[in-house]
Amino acid sequence: MQLRFLRTLTLLIAVQLFGCASQAQTLVDVAIGKHNGCALYDDGAVWCWGAEILPDLPGVPPLPMTATRIENLGFARSISVGRLDACAVLDDSSAWCWGTDFQASTREQKQVHSWKPVRVDGLPPVKMVSIGYVHHCALAADGGVWCWGFNPLGELGDGTSDNSWKPRKVDGIGPAIAIGAGVNNSCAVMTVGDLMCWGTYDPTQDLALGAPWAGVLNSKRPVMLPVKDLISVENGRNFGCGILRTGGVACWGSNVMKQLGTLDRMLTNADPIGGFGVVAGLSGVTDLDVDYFHACAVANGKVWCWGMSYEAPDLDVPPPDEGSGLLPYMVPGLSGATKVGTGESHSCAIAGKEVLCWGWKSVTEDILPGMSPTTPVPVPKLPKSP
Repeated sequence: MQLRFLRTLTLLIAVQLFGCASQAQTLVDVAIGKHNGCALYDDGAVWCWGAEILPDLPGVPPLPMTATRIENLGFARSISVGRLDACAVLDDSSAWCWGTDFQASTREQKQVHSWKPVRVDGLPPVKMVSIGYVHHCALAADGGVWCWGFNPLGELGDGTSDNSWKPRKVDGIGPAIAIGAGVNNSCAVMTVGDLMCWGTYDPTQDLALGAPWAGVLNSKRPVMLPVKDLISVENGRNFGCGILRTGGVACWGSNVMKQLGTLDRMLTNADPIGGFGVVAGLSGVTDLDVDYFHACAVANGKVWCWGMSYEAPDLDVPPPDEGSGLLPYMVPGLSGATKVGTGESHSCAIAGKEVLCWGWKSVTEDILPGMSPTTPVPVPKLPKSP
């Protein structure tokens, strides 16, 4: 009896210290930034790699990437990764970020970094956070949308160009079910599937898209776009995409980098360089991500991508084995894919029991050893699913 008690006591202590031994640590999501990324597990753990979101962390070299677990973080339900930071929403509906502290940086007018997670002040309970180029947005539990950060082109949707470290609620939109923050733009999908966007889809180029597109190209308040029946939204530099209720994908905005995934550059409104289109040949899409000038989607266990990588050696002529650049091409070497994340120079997917990444070599050095546009490789030291 005493021996059984001691064994039981030992097991209880082990569970308290290390968690239930039978609980599987299964990969559930992946998010990618510039030269960085994070993975989320079903036990709430978050592992990240890349110098931009782990500044001054001892023992973590900038490149090649090596994964490490984010400590001092509660049970994470969702993750988002940007160029300079990453965020997680915990099971208590609070939002925490690490890397560049955009709230402190905006408030103090200088870059402030923290590799330890810092709680985002001024938010109601939230479901998710989406990170743009220099701003963030959060989807509240009640369907409201809140944004904060830098606001030169109306990214915060409050009708001004004033930066704000404190989250501001975006007025003029109904309850939202999804949000997406891009380079200088933000969007939200309403409960009925309508799309509302604010900011700009290209601060340097007049796309001359004409009505009803003219307003969204430079709007500091939400504008409804002629895109219907969406269940998600993701934004890039000058375009956005979303999953349709039918399982297809719609994209809108600029098409100068072939990022809309249509048969050619002529779209529904007959404009040669932009507009709205349904991505060709995709059905049964379950996940989608967008970054800069390219997008990737998961459909039937495979990953399909289109557009051009920001750091491609030649943006106009993709490698022959990477696909035409006009239509989605299937990424080789991946099977059993469930999630995908795109970055400026590379993308990653949960495929089978691991995260595999592919893309361009960095301007200065390898992001991941052996990685190429057609050769997915694992992230060093990132745990696999059982």
